[in-house]
Amino acid sequence: MFWRAHPGPEWCRREKGRRIADRLGKPQSWLAKVEGCERRLDLAEFIALARAMDMEPAALFDEVLRGSGRADAAMRT
Repeated sequence: MFWRAHPGPEWCRREKGRRIADRLGKPQSWLAKVEGCERRLDLAEFIALARAMDMEPAALFDEVLRGSGRADAAMRT
């Protein structure tokens, strides 16, 4: 019986991140800093990021506003 290991969720997340970074023309490390709240985005970058994620910028903004609190913590620093 042949068994092929399915890539785990971490691998899938990294691959998705690489595709988004490629669409933006940015290195994956840039996206990681954005995800980790280590880098802020200007409005043009936010719009480009939303589109690279196949989302409407307004919908992504709504998600950020309803988010987990990490965005709030980043804004206080």
